[in-house]
Amino acid sequence: MEPIKSKATPLAIIWAGLLLVPALGLAPPDPQKVDRDEGLDRVRTDVEKHHLNEALQIATQLALQDPDDYEARNWVARLEGWKGNFQQAENLYRGVLEDHPGDVEAQLGLADVLGWQKHYAAAARILKGLESRDPNNLEILSRLGRLYFWQHDKPEARRYFKRVLQIDPHNKEARNALRGMEGENPFHLETGYLFEGYNFTSNTNGAQTQFVYKDYDRKTLLAGFQFQNKFGQNDSLFTLGGTYRVLRRSYLRGELTVAPKSQTVVPNKDYTGEVTQGLPHGIVVGGSYRYLIFSIGEVRIPTAQMDWDIKPKWHYYARYTPGGTHFTRVPGRVWNQGGWTKVAWDANRFFSPYAMVATGAESFTLAVSSEQLGSFHARTYGGGTEIRFSTKQGLHVGYFYQGRSRGQVENWLGASYFVNF
Repeated sequence: MEPIKSKATPLAIIWAGLLLVPALGLAPPDPQKVDRDEGLDRVRTDVEKHHLNEALQIATQLALQDPDDYEARNWVARLEGWKGNFQQAENLYRGVLEDHPGDVEAQLGLADVLGWQKHYAAAARILKGLESRDPNNLEILSRLGRLYFWQHDKPEARRYFKRVLQIDPHNKEARNALRGMEGENPFHLETGYLFEGYNFTSNTNGAQTQFVYKDYDRKTLLAGFQFQNKFGQNDSLFTLGGTYRVLRRSYLRGELTVAPKSQTVVPNKDYTGEVTQGLPHGIVVGGSYRYLIFSIGEVRIPTAQMDWDIKPKWHYYARYTPGGTHFTRVPGRVWNQGGWTKVAWDANRFFSPYAMVATGAESFTLAVSSEQLGSFHARTYGGGTEIRFSTKQGLHVGYFYQGRSRGQVENWLGASYFVNF
């Protein structure tokens, strides 16, 4: 026996969605009745032509004509999701499931929307429930493969895509996904040039090379070398580091940079330890501790950090970086406040530009007496982009301007070429 259905819920949800129509730039639905079969055909045709607004208008009209037309209501939710209105799509799918609990299309759509919002556990519960009832459904298995891939669980993703190919050996998505996972380029080699220009001292010129091995399931290893001429002194720095995923969204990172003791401009040892934890809604929080040892003192920098994938192509980063400086001949430790924030945009498959602003202060010993401290305050503005010629090679370019107290200015320019193999 079918459960008694309340017409108030679907009508309220659909009318609530229609309130957004003017804001989305759509014309109000045509009050003239639309033939259902013809309307659904028009929706599919508009989708094939990427005319999502037109398809949404027709699907909304069909849903208003008959709130029990769950196919039309699912199309409304699906189109809202494709347009990036994830919360609206989620509400619409839940409205369908409240009135029609066994609707598989609504469950699949809701899992999609939850996955796009990085609510992976909730999406997995829906898909696992569907899998238990229909273990050979390609739509369910493909979505589970995608979901585990997004969570960096490559073994599980591979297992589900292989199950898809056992049922449909010519499935294009599964074949491409497996080929991509097996054919990933785990090695990254990058080399470049950097320039720092000052209006109060000599400029810095340098070159750097970095080699990275990345296992997408678990770990990343890094080795680097940098040579520069800074303040009239030649400096060589060697770096080793790595990142390890200890849980599904928990990471540990460590890094060490060393320079010969004869070098006094750069730190002779630079230690960094970091722990981060992924949270729902695309948020990653964490903290790090950096300890720099110079020939005449040391600096300690505890950091609080947050990364946020605001939308699939928009990323926000924030750091609070107070620094405590202690010089050998000066008693006590001086703490300075600082931090930075950055916004990055994956514009397309070729460009990922970013913009950044930082503020802070730094202490130093006066040249006339290493027992006296000086300090300066600074604000930095900059930006750059990653330019990808293909998935295997590209460029990083960046420029930063720093205005310091007492009229001092620093300009930083860097460019590097990278190859993945």
